[in-house]
Amino acid sequence: MESSKNRPSEQQTAQSNSAAASARQKKSLDALSSQLDEMTPEEHTEAAAESLEKTMYVPLPAPSFDEESGAAIGEQCYVQDVSRLGHVEYDANAPQEIPLPHYGEEDGAGHYVPGEGKSRSKLRPVLALLLVAAMAAGIVAAGSYGLEVWGGKPVPDVRGTSEERAIATLTEAGFTVDTQARVADDGIGTVVAQEPFCGVRIQKGSPVTIVVAESRTIPQVIGLSSAEATDILTNAGAQDIDVTYENSDAPEDTVLAISPNEGSGFTGHQTVKLTVAQKIQVPNVTGEDIVKATSGIETAGLNVKVEYIYEDGKENTVVRTEPEAGAKVDPKAEIKLFAIEPMPSDPLHLLEFFGKSSASIASYMPQRGFELEGSFITDESRANALYKSPALGEMFFGDRPFSHEHLRSENTGEDVLESGLPFTGIRWELPSSLVPASASRLSEDAINSIKKRCAFSGESDRCTQKDIKVPDTVTKSDAKFLCVCGASGDKVWTVLIVTEKNAAPRAVVTCAPSDYYASNFDLKPFGDSVCDFVACADVYNQL
Repeated sequence: MESSKNRPSEQQTAQSNSAAASARQKKSLDALSSQLDEMTPEEHTEAAAESLEKTMYVPLPAPSFDEESGAAIGEQCYVQDVSRLGHVEYDANAPQEIPLPHYGEEDGAGHYVPGEGKSRSKLRPVLALLLVAAMAAGIVAAGSYGLEVWGGKPVPDVRGTSEERAIATLTEAGFTVDTQARVADDGIGTVVAQEPFCGVRIQKGSPVTIVVAESRTIPQVIGLSSAEATDILTNAGAQDIDVTYENSDAPEDTVLAISPNEGSGFTGHQTVKLTVAQKIQVPNVTGEDIVKATSGIETAGLNVKVEYIYEDGKENTVVRTEPEAGAKVDPKAEIKLFAIEPMPSDPLHLLEFFGKSSASIASYMPQRGFELEGSFITDESRANALYKSPALGEMFFGDRPFSHEHLRSENTGEDVLESGLPFTGIRWELPSSLVPASASRLSEDAINSIKKRCAFSGESDRCTQKDIKVPDTVTKSDAKFLCVCGASGDKVWTVLIVTEKNAAPRAVVTCAPSDYYASNFDLKPFGDSVCDFVACADVYNQL
């Protein structure tokens, strides 16, 4: 007796039977399918009629299927969607017979069973021929399109080429060309864009637009204000604008020059330099020495005119300017420097009066103890003024310094020196208190004492009543005198001591430009001597 351990279970037996049945069914279906493939359409029809009487075996238990594909799991069944065969009655322990449908019709569950009936219809050759024709037409169309028989020509790529080359290339390809310009910093003269784009097919003769890069150009800005010029340059693409100022007589803040020049090409990152006109500010030189102040004004590009005024303070010091400091003026404009005039440290230093302004002298003399005695203006518009001081005697500024008759009846009573009129020479008549005691003897000591007091040096000529040369028309007196003459730069001076009977000795000093006597008088009768001329005019009073 076999043990229950080696005996197959009922479940195993059922599974074995089911598998065998499924294999048999598959083999039967494969054979049937092969047979159907070899049939003609007429044979299919006959077989379909007979198939109604045939059956197929469905294995049990009921088959299971994949829900998504509808295919049977395992090898239980080859009928699609067997779930629709639920109306078929079958015994769970024995297979059931199900009638087979005709090919090309529905089965008992309502599913269509494919077959050769429709696929091998009479239209099949026609459809095949049409398909072949369509494929051939497609091949021909594609070939002719590639050969540019139809569909236009592709636009060539001309970007990066010169304008001339791009036009030639597009023209040779059969297109017309429109050219547009676009400012740029790089690729100047080359095509930077095109429309249509390269590769696009268009008809021959169609226009193609090319965009050519051109350089930025410096616009016209000379004569504009710096702000206007800057705006225009910025709009033109300039990113770096350098403004420098230059002294100019042009309207202030107008552009004088530009670099690069107007009309020149430039790039956006290139520095553009503007030269803008500016007025010159008058430097502040107040309080400076006249020499330093003059240098400062001239260094600024201005001209200098010095005007001395007599004021308290250090001589040669600038007290103000005209125009005033800080004022804006054109280059080369004249700036007046008003400086404290260096007047003589001693009013008896007669040579130091020359070169001083008449107005300064008019202010200076009263401060030194002199009072105006009288003044008038000559026919030649030159000043004559007489000042007197109890301590220092008489000081005359005028055109006849050699004559002690130096005032006229038409005395104005006003100091004409204040008006700035020039004077010719100076005459100083010493008061008795300053005449040296040895003057009565006409000694050399008396002459030297007076020369020292007047800061004279040197001697070029002298004369006395014994050797003086005068014209024949001059009548000499019994006066005795000694006259000494000398030169200092372009000035000539004389010191004269005169003694007369029953009178105290007197002394006179004169100063005048060296060419004054020769230009205004005939010195030949006086032996061409200024010394003789001055002594004759003073002592004999006949000129």
